[in-house]
Amino acid sequence: MQARNLVARFLVEQMENDPSFFIYSAQNHRGDFKPYIHQQLLLWRLAPAEKIRTIVGDEIGLGKTVEAILTIKHLQKRGCKRFLLLVPKSLKKQWKGELQKFFDPIDIFELYSKNIPTLCHSNAREGVYLASIDTAKQDNNKPYIRSVDWDAVIVDEAHNLGSDSQRDSLISELDVKHKIFLSATPHRGDSRRYLRLLSHLDGRIKPKDSKFDSPNFYKKTHNALIHRRTKRLVNEIEGERIFPHCEVRAVVTEATEIEKTFSNEITDFLQSVLRRADDDSPVGLLVALMRKRASSSPRAAINTLERIIQPTQEGVAVKQTVAEKVLGESFEDVGEALENVDAEEVDDVYNAVFEKYREHLTPGEIARLSEFIKLAKEIENGRDSKLEVLKDILSLHVGRGEKVIVFTEYKDTLDYLWEKLSGSFRVVTAYGGLSENEYERRFMEFLENADVLIATDVASEGLNLQKANIVVNYEPPWTPIKLEQRMGRVWRMGQERDVTVYNLFLGTRSDEELAELLYTKMLRIRDALSDVKNIVGESIEWATSRVIESVEEMIDTSSLPSSVEYKNKVRRVTEHQLIKAQLQGELDDFVNAIMAHIDRLRFELSSKRIYPKDSAISVKSVANKLGLLPKKENEELVKMAISYILGEEWTGNPKIPQLLDRLKEFGDDAPEYLVVLSERDGVDYVGIAEVEFDSHVMRVPLIVTDEELLFGGNALSYLLNVAQSAVVPDDVYTRETLQPSEFKVKGGLMNVLNTLLAPLREYGFNVSVKHIEVDFICRILRLSSESLSSSSKYSANVGFTAEKFAEEYEKSRGRVFEERKTLREYDYYSYRKEEENLPEGRRESERYVEVKGHGKGGEFFGLPEEEYEFGKKAGKKYWLYLVWNVYEGNPVLVAFQDPLNRNLFNVQTKEEEIRIVRKVFVLTFKSQ
Repeated sequence: MQARNLVARFLVEQMENDPSFFIYSAQNHRGDFKPYIHQQLLLWRLAPAEKIRTIVGDEIGLGKTVEAILTIKHLQKRGCKRFLLLVPKSLKKQWKGELQKFFDPIDIFELYSKNIPTLCHSNAREGVYLASIDTAKQDNNKPYIRSVDWDAVIVDEAHNLGSDSQRDSLISELDVKHKIFLSATPHRGDSRRYLRLLSHLDGRIKPKDSKFDSPNFYKKTHNALIHRRTKRLVNEIEGERIFPHCEVRAVVTEATEIEKTFSNEITDFLQSVLRRADDDSPVGLLVALMRKRASSSPRAAINTLERIIQPTQEGVAVKQTVAEKVLGESFEDVGEALENVDAEEVDDVYNAVFEKYREHLTPGEIARLSEFIKLAKEIENGRDSKLEVLKDILSLHVGRGEKVIVFTEYKDTLDYLWEKLSGSFRVVTAYGGLSENEYERRFMEFLENADVLIATDVASEGLNLQKANIVVNYEPPWTPIKLEQRMGRVWRMGQERDVTVYNLFLGTRSDEELAELLYTKMLRIRDALSDVKNIVGESIEWATSRVIESVEEMIDTSSLPSSVEYKNKVRRVTEHQLIKAQLQGELDDFVNAIMAHIDRLRFELSSKRIYPKDSAISVKSVANKLGLLPKKENEELVKMAISYILGEEWTGNPKIPQLLDRLKEFGDDAPEYLVVLSERDGVDYVGIAEVEFDSHVMRVPLIVTDEELLFGGNALSYLLNVAQSAVVPDDVYTRETLQPSEFKVKGGLMNVLNTLLAPLREYGFNVSVKHIEVDFICRILRLSSESLSSSSKYSANVGFTAEKFAEEYEKSRGRVFEERKTLREYDYYSYRKEEENLPEGRRESERYVEVKGHGKGGEFFGLPEEEYEFGKKAGKKYWLYLVWNVYEGNPVLVAFQDPLNRNLFNVQTKEEEIRIVRKVFVLTFKSQ
């Protein structure tokens, strides 16, 4: 039994129950996650809630997926058994990969329309069920989903709720205790819709009632119904740059004359087609898709135009409303469209639209397309200016040893880029339709061997792309939300380098207008890119950049309207409508209307205080109370503790399940007392508090000192420091009961809990602490190292009083205590009364006792040579009783069995002269 056993017991308790360390036990051997302060604090805030009903609204890239999974693991400890995860189809692969780092594969069920009737019923197996929300919402699937007794539902990209859609209907009909919504953009510029979203969490909210759309109400939701943190805040509370800077660049390359001709003529052509069409005609969608494809790459333009001229009559069937989602505001819209038509890539949807709606073009217009094909082929076979700039960018960054991701929306363009680049760079491609194994193989090839990954948006969803730090948007997104989502795939947790995002434009009339109005004007990417030609080559017309620390600095999606009114028309803010506005010559008006709306919404959001905006100071204050350490300090502390417990340096990952089993074995033999010399004397207590709420119990490891209660990293750090300088006694005796003040312990714990409960109570959730019970597993005796007078008279009095106290201790244990000082080898002989009829030497309980005392304290004590040698020889029958505070009114006796052979003390020899010179062995406590 050693001090390390106590550290093991405490660490295991923390890993299994304390939000500061819970992530270590929650994940399996596939995981490699460490706890950041914002993640620790979120779990602390959620843990006391009777019903967890909340939106985790952290900025993109802060680890919402992991936070949701940790909440699931926490709910499992409460006894919850069945969890439904509803996510966009495009994110299923990512979620499955993350879930496998925390759960056994047999406990993860991936739902499809084909297996929902089999897996979803009243006796469904326990586990985590993963489904596309657009599959689950379908009328033929919804009854099966509803039949399961779900304990919790988690909805990713929850901002898609709140519009009285089929998705909303599904969520409303699920009778679930716990609801966790995830969204980086929960408020999309529509307060009524936001309130409808919140009403899924609390049915008392009435979106049409003006009292809910008010600062007073929104303030109450902070850290209760919604939790939101930004990259800037995380950097500040972690004390280091967890998220490096991100520089967003808009690069306009010089266009050749043929490129200008092609772009200008096809733009004029599309404008003429649009002018003759009715406002609600599908022609608007058709020309918008043609505009995007024509500006992507010459290959995409050729394939598009040829498909319209000579349709194949193959491919998917598509409705106009579904096709419009491909040109929606976000990539979730794209995913929904693909799922509706069962397509793997947006190319399939585009081709279906071209074939379906080509009849709206006149024969003369279709014949004109052949001219554009000829121009596009000349560009492909000659100089493609945007491609050349891409090559310059790749040469620059690959030459620096950086990995680059090139995003394109289209498989046609991906194939084109691969053909043009693979001879000069080590390139890997990823696109929709690949098997999971092939995705994984290609991704690993990119990480280990390649320099460039060319990926469609469909394929890149779900990949952990933060190993790359250079992003090239070959077709710049038309909506801020799509740009934010692209950036977030790289600029996220785990990114170690500064991120650079290139948005490539061709120096044509239409592309320059897009760059100037959307990127320079609306997104304020205005700073001239210095030394531009050395960065991206000689053929640059102009380039601007902007460095940001948080996405909200550039793209505050909460103030981005879903629709705006201008020129007596209401238009949704989607790619479709923005492209249509450009072709109608109204893009500037549209952008001005959006910016004016943004200004109004920002004022509204600020004045209504819709989002919580915790300062780093306030977060650190709460973190200090709970002992939340920055990720790096937390990880180092855990490694130090494990190394100390194992007796060898631990450099591996401190979350392997087998390691936890080893720690539990050590913890089974934890001592009840530790003794440590200290400048202050007293008793500290190591305990586990059980806090009982209405229907669940929360275990809180803690340490009680004279001054305060310690939790989390503060508690573990204190215990580790004490343990390394402490010794473990075989028995302890005092006249007082070693128990802290119940009022102090429970009051201190309630003070901390009230900090967490206050937002929940202020909002109106009924959260009450029914009972607190604390089990103290170890007392740490801090004995004074301060010595008092050392005169012979003083020493004799101390020795006499210490011996009397030792006799008192022996009698309290039912033992016979006999003086043996005359032998000059030990002081007393003792044994249990039951063995008094047995001769000395045959008594199992017999002890040869040496008593040493301190008037107050001291760092050492001495044993003359004959006493030391006797103690070594007597072995397990030799006991050393050390008595502190003899003159301080509250003596403490600590007893050690066979201390000299067990190597409990540091031993030095010295010679001292009384009447003769004799050798004395000086013993001091030995660090462990």
